[in-house]
Amino acid sequence: MTTSPETTAPMTELDDETVAEYLRAHPDFLRRHEDVLVAMNIPHRPGPGAVSLIERQVATLRERNERLEHKLAELMRTARENERVGARLLSLGRGLLEAESLDGVLALVRDTLLTEFAADEAAIVLIDHDGPAGGHFLAADGPVAQAFAGVLERGAAVCGRLSDEQHAALFGERADHIASAAVAPLRAGRVSGLIGLGSHEAGHFTPDMGTLFLEQLGELVSAGLARHTQCPV
Repeated sequence: MTTSPETTAPMTELDDETVAEYLRAHPDFLRRHEDVLVAMNIPHRPGPGAVSLIERQVATLRERNERLEHKLAELMRTARENERVGARLLSLGRGLLEAESLDGVLALVRDTLLTEFAADEAAIVLIDHDGPAGGHFLAADGPVAQAFAGVLERGAAVCGRLSDEQHAALFGERADHIASAAVAPLRAGRVSGLIGLGSHEAGHFTPDMGTLFLEQLGELVSAGLARHTQCPV
């Protein structure tokens, strides 16, 4: 019994007429494959066909350049905004080190949220899991703890539209004015809590926003709280 070796059929080389026929049958090919158009070597000769292709190449390169310029401008705006947020966090950190009491910490954080982070409403809630509710501390089984149990457990910030229950628990009588919000969890030993930023605009805080700075804000405030609740972070 004999076997014949496997053979691979060679690729058929396309001739000019085959390529031209395909392009005539698919006149939008170069529009759909701009990289091919840009790579083509087209002589500048009299005739409407050649001139239009060259013009199309120039237009394609110009459009690509504009897209790159827009992308670069967007990256620059993001970098500048990140720099501004970093400066705000640094300023807040200095203020937290200088705060002489828990009242001072809470007042500083609230003022910073409203003035430096463009929030229309700000909320700071604290829960002492080993002590009774009262003063600055809410009950460990109260409405806020129940509404944000998942956020407190995961320790991750969230942005976007909260549930009606969460809005009411965090912002109270001001909840009806909140169209979008950002929430960062706090943790300082036995004390946990939340920072809430509320906006009257639905698109101000969205679920696809990055939460890195928000979580850094929570960590910074948690460290400031720990200095005045006599418990390690």
